[in-house]
Amino acid sequence: MIQNQQTKKATILTPLLFCLSIALFLGLALFSWSEDQGSLTAEAEQAAIAWLSIIDQGQYKESYEQSSLFFKKEITSKKWVEALNSVRKPLGKLLSRKILSKMIQQDIPNGNEVIKGTFCIIQAQSSFQNLKSSIETISFQQESDGQWRATGYFIKPN
Repeated sequence: MIQNQQTKKATILTPLLFCLSIALFLGLALFSWSEDQGSLTAEAEQAAIAWLSIIDQGQYKESYEQSSLFFKKEITSKKWVEALNSVRKPLGKLLSRKILSKMIQQDIPNGNEVIKGTFCIIQAQSSFQNLKSSIETISFQQESDGQWRATGYFIKPN
């Protein structure tokens, strides 16, 4: 009877230890993944803030030059400058910008196709001289050289 009870304890402990080790492994893996995501979003955020500051200074052509290859395929430099002159310039000077969210995403939809890569979608609440509150959505792609570059920029009144 004593021997039988020890066997039952061992039988119960083995699956329990197995489950605990799996849970520990998954926890460490998720923690590592979370750290990687945090590092990527921090890098993308830095690049986005630098890129937006170029736009804030009215250097629209320069912002185009620092954009991704995908961005440059979608719009010409002339059209980009025209768009910012008609949409962004009337807003006046930037008063404040606060990052609301950052999300890493693999493969983003573009019409009927999917663009493969690593992207960071950033949303910021911004205030301008002539627009009290707006939401800016900036998408950045990590290109093959490891650099984060703009793939899209949208602004709407909030």
